Amino acid sequence: MSNTRNQLIEYKPYYTYNAPRFWSSNIFRETLGKGDGFIMGTISKPAVFRVCAHQLLFLMLGTVVALFADVNIGVSILLGGLTQWVPQAWFSYQAFKYTGASQADNILTSIYRGEAGKLMLTASGCVLTFVGFDEVNVLAFFVALIIMILIQIILVAKAVT
Repeated sequence: MSNTRNQLIEYKPYYTYNAPRFWSSNIFRETLGKGDGFIMGTISKPAVFRVCAHQLLFLMLGTVVALFADVNIGVSILLGGLTQWVPQAWFSYQAFKYTGASQADNILTSIYRGEAGKLMLTASGCVLTFVGFDEVNVLAFFVALIIMILIQIILVAKAVT
């Protein structure tokens, strides 16, 4: 008589990240019949790089318009916008470099790295602007920085919906 009573049987559930690849193929579905088997889904990458491109376009248009009014204000708007845009583009690149649940550790590390880089790039952008340029219009600089943040929030909200 075997001692099967004390043996535990563990059934491993299959999710999209650990299911065998053949489960989503048409051949396997046909052998099981209609409606049987698993179909693995994928989550598409968000449109963060398109958001960055639109932000840069808005920044360039605002800079060109401001350059006609005053060169100092135009340069300040450009520097303020770039102080927000460059760190955000860096974070977007770092945050969405990896995909898939099997890459969870790499994703988390990359997000931390992106956030740390974003803070350092923002601080160094402000320091370089105020140390490197004597005639910076502080109001135009910070208004451009804040408007770029608002544009980013609006564009990301539109991309998600």
